[in-house]
Amino acid sequence: MELQQSRNFKPRKLTLPGIGSLPSSIPLIYPNNAKYDMAKNELSLDKSKPRSSLKVLPEAIKLLESIQKPVAVVSICGPCRTGKSYILSRMLGSADAFALGYTMDAKTFGIWIGTSVLEFDEFTMLLLDTEGIDSVDAEALTDANILVLSVLLSSCFIYNSMGVPKKGDLNSMMQFEMIARSIIEKPGEDGSTLSKHFPDFIWLLRDVMLQLPAAEDGKQLSPTDYIIQRVLKRGQGRNYESNTDKVAGAIITSFPSIKCVMISSPGDKDVVQNIASRQQDLSPIFNKEVEAFVHHLCDHAKPKCGYAIGSLVTGPLLARMVAEYVNIVNKPGAIPCISDVWSATIESEYVRNMNQLLKEYDDEMGEMISKRGMPMEEGDKEEEDKKNPTTLLGIHRKICQQKTTTLIERVGRFTTSQKSIGDLTSKFENALVTFKEVLIDPNSGKQHFEKEIVGGILKKYVDQNYKMSQVFCRAVFERLYDPIRKRTELKVDEESQYTFEQLLQDLQTLYTEYHKKAVGPARWEVYEEKTEYIEQKKRAFESFVGYQKKMFEGAQRVAEAEAKNHKFNETIMLLEAQINQQRETNEKQLSQLQNHHEAELDKMQKQIEAKMQTEKKHMEQMMQANVHETQTKLEEKLEFQCKEYQEEFQCMQQNYDQQMQQMQGKAEQELKDMESIKEMLVQQNDIFKSKPGPPQNIRSSSFRGATFLKMRWDPPSTNAQSVTHYKAQYRKAKHPKNPCHPKNPWHPKDPWHTFKKTEKQKLSAVARNLKSDTDYDFRVKSLNGNINKVDENGVYGEIIRMDTRWSMAAKVVVTPGAVVGGALLTPVAVAGAAAERVWDAINPQTKATKFLTGILSVGAGALGAVAGTIGAPVGSVAVAVLLYDKGDHSPQSSDDES
Repeated sequence: MELQQSRNFKPRKLTLPGIGSLPSSIPLIYPNNAKYDMAKNELSLDKSKPRSSLKVLPEAIKLLESIQKPVAVVSICGPCRTGKSYILSRMLGSADAFALGYTMDAKTFGIWIGTSVLEFDEFTMLLLDTEGIDSVDAEALTDANILVLSVLLSSCFIYNSMGVPKKGDLNSMMQFEMIARSIIEKPGEDGSTLSKHFPDFIWLLRDVMLQLPAAEDGKQLSPTDYIIQRVLKRGQGRNYESNTDKVAGAIITSFPSIKCVMISSPGDKDVVQNIASRQQDLSPIFNKEVEAFVHHLCDHAKPKCGYAIGSLVTGPLLARMVAEYVNIVNKPGAIPCISDVWSATIESEYVRNMNQLLKEYDDEMGEMISKRGMPMEEGDKEEEDKKNPTTLLGIHRKICQQKTTTLIERVGRFTTSQKSIGDLTSKFENALVTFKEVLIDPNSGKQHFEKEIVGGILKKYVDQNYKMSQVFCRAVFERLYDPIRKRTELKVDEESQYTFEQLLQDLQTLYTEYHKKAVGPARWEVYEEKTEYIEQKKRAFESFVGYQKKMFEGAQRVAEAEAKNHKFNETIMLLEAQINQQRETNEKQLSQLQNHHEAELDKMQKQIEAKMQTEKKHMEQMMQANVHETQTKLEEKLEFQCKEYQEEFQCMQQNYDQQMQQMQGKAEQELKDMESIKEMLVQQNDIFKSKPGPPQNIRSSSFRGATFLKMRWDPPSTNAQSVTHYKAQYRKAKHPKNPCHPKNPWHPKDPWHTFKKTEKQKLSAVARNLKSDTDYDFRVKSLNGNINKVDENGVYGEIIRMDTRWSMAAKVVVTPGAVVGGALLTPVAVAGAAAERVWDAINPQTKATKFLTGILSVGAGALGAVAGTIGAPVGSVAVAVLLYDKGDHSPQSSDDES
């Protein structure tokens, strides 16, 4: 038998790991005195034990948890032996997907779930078959618990009964009245709001042979109209509520929608008793009506909504709800609370998903690390390739981001609070890795804080990577140092050609190659460890071959001395050549003088010889002095140049250190400035996004007068921290023509006038230059001045009305023709005004009572004037003085101003 599809869906068989082919249906909830055999698909009752509670089948819970999409749950309930299981079987395209019974004994105990589902594009439809509510093996409390669980777990609830019901048949449905009393939405509330969370109600009437009655207009009633207008209609004309009224009221108020469907009889008695094997003998009308009903259920199917607005119930969530509700109904006197169960369900789902994703993170980390191989760089820098990270933290970030996104997708739709989602992700990330700030180089001028991994799943991979990095880096260092070790390990009687300078060059090459080949966070620790070892070896080698160094230094000094001596000899030879050249020149000059002065040669011979001897001695002295001076100058020049070279090198080194410190300090300062700017921008962004609520408790102050009024208010109850200032306004209002008429409200006369803008801390404002004895409307607006459009980011509080006082006035009534009566009654008027002042001093009055006493004084003066017109004029003047205060300065008020 195939189900004709009227909507895009397809049947799907559910499976469980480790279990072969599942039966077509298995118990989801069953009695405590029953035992279920999965292999035989049999549920046996132990009647020697009392049926006192319900329990859940673990395999059925796993079946629900395997459905990740939202679920639409269709459950059917009603009296036993009315064909409930057959209807659900037809929805799966079968006749016996749910076990059918052919005797008076009940076949279904508890609530059974079909192992085949209808897979829609957006959700999955589950089918629940329930135990008959009037089974001989059940009690009233058992029936009520089964009915409560069916209603709470389903998105479409079918009540299956035989024939067309009448008003009196509701007496047998008192379980529905118990539902309204035994389920609440929130603690402390009644069941008046259950319809928001209850499923749609369909009353399925079976084996209907009669036609429904006609309505008052003569037209035949539809099944739904008949149920609502006739069966569920409450009785009138009596002052008490009958049981049928209670049941009708519970159904109408508890379910969001009510529909009735009628199905004819499937055939004769033999067909009904063997309906699974007599499908070909079913009534065509029956088949048509059943198919139409199945199509209606599929066309109007919708996923079950969660308690949170916009949330949908998935398979794992439904599994948690089943366990929670069963625990509640098993407790005597406990009342299921939908909000509490939803909170417990969500928390359980959070924990389940988090634990599952933590295990997936651990497995994927191990898999990726095994492919990449340890050791690896720990790394805290941005990865060049996000898809293929090469460091341990890069792999962590990639998997962490994936799992966090999956966590939000799974449980984020269950809540609309960004704070809840943020807390959940933070808790998940802390379970993956926990950091602690550690002070680095505390005794140096470059101390700073670094984050150290101290906990979480990542910690074990960090420790493992560090140990493997130690082993690897030590092996690299040993491999590079081994040739050097062989050259330096000499016996005493062996002659070494390996110099200390060659050792230094080889060590520098070793350090360079080590940093190229070393991997992991332990490279520097191993480097420092091996460097200390190398320094010891270097000192030993230096003492062993120290004589070579001394000989080398001695030979170098000898060579330098020979070079200086050679240079000195060359200088001497140059001077001797110059002397010889000078001598030859002198000899030529003498020869020329001798030719020109032969006559005087004899005369001058002695003088010249003497002079020559003197010159010769002088020249020799000069030669000796010049040689010594030249050698001294050369040595001084060499020493001066060496000193200059040394000073220049030290200066360059100092400049380099200063530049490095300046660059490092500048980089650290720029980083701090960027962090400060970021924090400031985040805070400003939070303030910009926050729209303050309206001011609260707007009220008048006792400080008021004829031309000024004062008002006070409290900060908003929401986003008060985002308020930068308040704006106070007033407008003048006028009385209606007829204040008592309900359709003639107060009308504003003037537009709103802004009279005060206060800072955030100022919670009061005074309006001045007002008109006396006038009503004014006042309002206050809380503003966030960080946004350009200030007025659009504020909210006005409630409007209050206040009136100014009367100003001081004097009314003089002059009657030129006043008579003796006026003169006689004038003291009465004055006495009335004085009495009003005395009375006001003793007992402060309202404006109305002051007005009345003023009228009395004016009236007394008027009477005197009238009486005076009768008598002779005596030139009397009747004066009525009305005195009123300009303001009220009550010392009891804490907010008075002068």
